[in-house]
Amino acid sequence: MIKTSLLRSCLGLFLLLSASNTTGQDNVGIGTNVPDATAILEMLSTNKGMLIPRMTALQRLAIATPANSLIVFDTDTNCYMFYRTSSTSWVNLCTAGANGATGPTGTPGSNGFSCWDTNMNGLNDPGEDINNDLLFNTLDCAGAPGPIGPTGLTGATGLTGPTGLIGPTGLTGATGLTGPTGLTGPTGLTGPTGLTGPTGLIGPTGLTGPTGLTGPTGLIGPTGLTGPTGLTGPTGLTGPTGPAGLYNNTFSAYGNLTFTPPAFPTFAVVPNLTITVTLTTNAIVYVYSDGGIQTQSAATTGNSTVDVALHNNGALVISASGGGFKRVTVNNSTTLVTQIGYWTTGVYVALTPGVYTFDVRARMNGGTNANVSGNNTSVLQGALLVQVINN
Repeated sequence: MIKTSLLRSCLGLFLLLSASNTTGQDNVGIGTNVPDATAILEMLSTNKGMLIPRMTALQRLAIATPANSLIVFDTDTNCYMFYRTSSTSWVNLCTAGANGATGPTGTPGSNGFSCWDTNMNGLNDPGEDINNDLLFNTLDCAGAPGPIGPTGLTGATGLTGPTGLIGPTGLTGATGLTGPTGLTGPTGLTGPTGLTGPTGLIGPTGLTGPTGLTGPTGLIGPTGLTGPTGLTGPTGLTGPTGPAGLYNNTFSAYGNLTFTPPAFPTFAVVPNLTITVTLTTNAIVYVYSDGGIQTQSAATTGNSTVDVALHNNGALVISASGGGFKRVTVNNSTTLVTQIGYWTTGVYVALTPGVYTFDVRARMNGGTNANVSGNNTSVLQGALLVQVINN
């Protein structure tokens, strides 16, 4: 009875206080007598906060038919949760919103053109082979080559050092499986032949003695009878086995005179730079060439451009990386004319049995005519090396 009276007294006091704060207005202020007109409830404090109901996830899920936007603090996740009736689910306010739907894929762009296809017709036109190497690739996309600086003066050829002694042959181990034969590097350039000293003076010829008298010719005797044929002697012993065939052998040829190549696009063989080999089995063949080019122009602004290419049975031999073909441009300068440049190129080719003729050919590609190769007294002398490697 005492508890019921106390409860009624407290309730009456609360209604009295509420009436005194809400007279003439439709909102409530706690800690303020002037709540904001746009708020149904305004709480104002500098040392207290609002405490939302706290419960476990199990207790939260046990709420029957929660109201839309009902908010509680979940002690299991330590996050505020509110109920959304449109999705009939609780929403965690600690979790970022879901990503929006992925937009539609854009229309594929049109296929591009190769960088060397300057007229964009999808074809490899002759005029689009910028570097004239008979190939269409990214090397044709660069701008035209800039002028080559002047070639420095050629230094004197150093003396060839003596050949080192060959070490003793080691003991022969057990024969293992035969591994593939490694490729032999190219032979270095042969230095120029030294000048021939002057021929000594010829001494005086001695006096010729008198010729003796010729005696009379004797009479020819009668021919004797042919004797019987002798018995056939025993067969001789078999001679030693001859040297190995072409495989793992190197063949070389050197220029013997200077010539001027024909104009583009015709190639002509450099004199004496030709080698013919006969293969009896499949083989890898390394073909290498080097030599010099000298412009015939005596003008300080003169230049010559020469293409040098390796050929096999009359056809160009060019690798995917450009080996077997070399374009050399020789430029004069204000202080030096009739300048000299050099070519160096090599390529590996796989061949089947047959006869093959390799040669070095050259053509003019621009500028003044030029001298190509020479004999063994010239720094321009060209060389051709063919090495047959057992496959």
